[in-house]
Amino acid sequence: MAIGFPDDRQLKDRPEPRDKVNSPETSSDHDTHHDMNSKTRVASDSPRSSLSMTLSFLTTIRTLFTTLPSLPLSSPIWTFLEHLYHLPNPPPPRVRDPSRPMRIICVGFPRTGTESLAQALSHLGYSHVYHGWDIVYDPSDLCYSPGWVRLARKKFYPVQGDHSQSQPVITRAEFEELLGHCQAVTDAPASVFAAELIAAYPEAKVVLNMRRDEEQWQESLVKTIIKANESWGFWIASWLDRECFWAWHVYERFLWPSLFRCVGGYGELSRVSIAT
Repeated sequence: MAIGFPDDRQLKDRPEPRDKVNSPETSSDHDTHHDMNSKTRVASDSPRSSLSMTLSFLTTIRTLFTTLPSLPLSSPIWTFLEHLYHLPNPPPPRVRDPSRPMRIICVGFPRTGTESLAQALSHLGYSHVYHGWDIVYDPSDLCYSPGWVRLARKKFYPVQGDHSQSQPVITRAEFEELLGHCQAVTDAPASVFAAELIAAYPEAKVVLNMRRDEEQWQESLVKTIIKANESWGFWIASWLDRECFWAWHVYERFLWPSLFRCVGGYGELSRVSIAT
């Protein structure tokens, strides 16, 4: 029996193999597979994009927060932040009752029994003794902290180029806006502005409270004021809460560095000359 090869017509009439037929089912499966690959690529790219955006945001925040401490306190950025954290409205100035004049100015440094002294003066009948806590945590719940920043700027950071007077003068009226409701003052306000307060209230008695042992005083200072300055938690909270912002801004940026002449940082405290 002879075996013949199929001619061209027979080959054309032979059906195509099923796996090569471009059927709707095969096309649909191909499109579905393509869509799944596309979605997989999008899904895999999405976490990368989110991670990249997050890292970029954190880098920006880090740059901002590492740049701010190096900015001079005369920078408009600090002025803007002070206005921002002072919202909604500044409080009215204090008004003194003429029958309750300023009587006592306690000019001792912090950590020299200032709070105990304030309590003792209150027991003796002096109407409200102003302590460093009042700068931030005012009993009236009003924010007078910017007033102390303004006085600190005037004393320690005078306007550049203003040679009208060698030493800026803080007037009695300026102090009255902040201290008009009290008869005695101690702690931070009195020690930082000792000379100015004595000049503004010449009729008031002056108390010099101090620690006998300077080493114990410095040790107490390191455990409290300097420790607070090194607290990351406090620093972060100073951007999230108004009271914490003013506590950090008033004390850690203005009053303590200026009082101890260590504007470059508390590391200088062991070798600086104390302000007199």
